[in-house]
Amino acid sequence: TILDLDSSEERGGTSLSNSAEARLALHLYKGLKDETGGLSAKSRVAVITPYSQQAALLRRTFSEAMGSDYEKAVEVNTVDAFQGREANIVIFSCVRAAGSRGIGFLSDVRRMNVALTRAKHFLFVIARCRSITVNPYWRDLVEHARENRAVVRVPMSMARQVGGRGQ
Repeated sequence: TILDLDSSEERGGTSLSNSAEARLALHLYKGLKDETGGLSAKSRVAVITPYSQQAALLRRTFSEAMGSDYEKAVEVNTVDAFQGREANIVIFSCVRAAGSRGIGFLSDVRRMNVALTRAKHFLFVIARCRSITVNPYWRDLVEHARENRAVVRVPMSMARQVGGRGQ
């Protein structure tokens, strides 16, 4: 499933982050946890991203909302660090939302392969579809997902509201 979020990326030094995607990843995780009656450590949930700054933001977002014990329930890491491993549920935060400026690491088909093949059961991709479809591989993936009704449009107003303690 692709969650199409019209968000924006933020640059910090040599890396990128996307705070709306981080909030949506947390909201999605909490929703999955609530709908299943609770995800256990055996559920093996991972949130991965190609950017180290986004991984740091995701860790901070999950820690602020769930406390420092969040690591017992969900692993947050970069795609490169997660290579060779898998999880039952993977939430992939693409970060890139600039469109015409390109998609950086996301255009690397090897990284794309690693990111999209880590999930045993469920894969959720959080992305700005207009931005990632500048790449032919991502365009094919988004088109395939649309054909299978697996693209969900997430209004930016919702992403602004989700996340944080008590939500």
